[in-house]
Amino acid sequence: MKILPFAAFCPKIDKIVDLDFFGDDVRKNYANYKPNFFEQDDSASIYIYTIQTATHLHQGIVSTLAISDYIEGKVKKHEKTIEAKEKQQGKLLLERQALVKPVLLTYMEQKSIQDLLHQLTTQALPTTVFAFKAQDQVHKIWRITAATTIETLQNLFQIHVPQVYIADGHHRIEASKWVHQLDKQDGAIPKHDAFLCALFASNALDICAYHRKVQLSDALITDDLLSKIGVFAEIEAMEKPTLPRHKFELGLFVNNQYYLLKWKAEYLQNSDSQYVMLDVVLLNQHIFKSILGIENIRSDKRITYPEGPLTLDEILPTTLQPDGEAIFVMYPVQIEDLMAIVDDGGIMPPKSTWFEPRMRNGFLVQEI
Repeated sequence: MKILPFAAFCPKIDKIVDLDFFGDDVRKNYANYKPNFFEQDDSASIYIYTIQTATHLHQGIVSTLAISDYIEGKVKKHEKTIEAKEKQQGKLLLERQALVKPVLLTYMEQKSIQDLLHQLTTQALPTTVFAFKAQDQVHKIWRITAATTIETLQNLFQIHVPQVYIADGHHRIEASKWVHQLDKQDGAIPKHDAFLCALFASNALDICAYHRKVQLSDALITDDLLSKIGVFAEIEAMEKPTLPRHKFELGLFVNNQYYLLKWKAEYLQNSDSQYVMLDVVLLNQHIFKSILGIENIRSDKRITYPEGPLTLDEILPTTLQPDGEAIFVMYPVQIEDLMAIVDDGGIMPPKSTWFEPRMRNGFLVQEI
């Protein structure tokens, strides 16, 4: 995998009054911000990017990768995309002629790369520092311009990282591919051969779960639901809610009572699904489809997806639970399972993973 330096457009941090608003607004209004809020670095660079949260330090790099790496399968995806959304993002990319948010990629951790990043960030002060107070996060950027250092980083990635995995940004990378293919057909479209990406080692990212909130039919009362689930899983009523403790365990909150479910061994052994080791697939197969009659989890409006960074107090209702609602609390997918499925050519169900940290719009921009 060859990482490619680029000359980023960077915001003038001292001119931004509200970082959160800026990050949200610049996605659609980059052209309006560019004249007064951005300046371009004078040479192609690779950027070290760290995000300090209350409990973790996440460290990676921002560079570009050839779109051909994605087409050739070196950049691996783990979920399907929606064609209409790909084209929508592609048209937005053409309108602003810039990528304002990196595609988040991960790779199996390599000590030599992590050691070099640590060395570079301890030897020099960051080029840019900005803090998101509401999220209790501090973001820092180091601009790497020395040709020898860039070459060393490139060599380490070429030797140790033959492939990378998309953590966040499946539609953005498909949009880049779409524009790349258009520019081959129409000389009026800006050339687009490389896409903006952030590469974080697998041990520098956290995978959180996507949970499920489901509206039940009027005919399905709690006792019937539990009886039917009991065919597939052991059910333990809990005095107070607790997160699932390990794989093959999930929480269920229904009728203001919390339960832990553990899949029965026969349903782990007898399924021929390539995703048998994922709780979300077992849930889709045995509860959503078999019990609730949900055939298409992508389009069924009975399901919503509370995001993984939320606490149990934020996921579960603070007052009486609405009638006909069930909440399934999931254990996070492990990175080894994700990589194994993707390497085997598989695609995970939608809303299987939520990666932290999230990259922000507008703080390193690649123009096309």
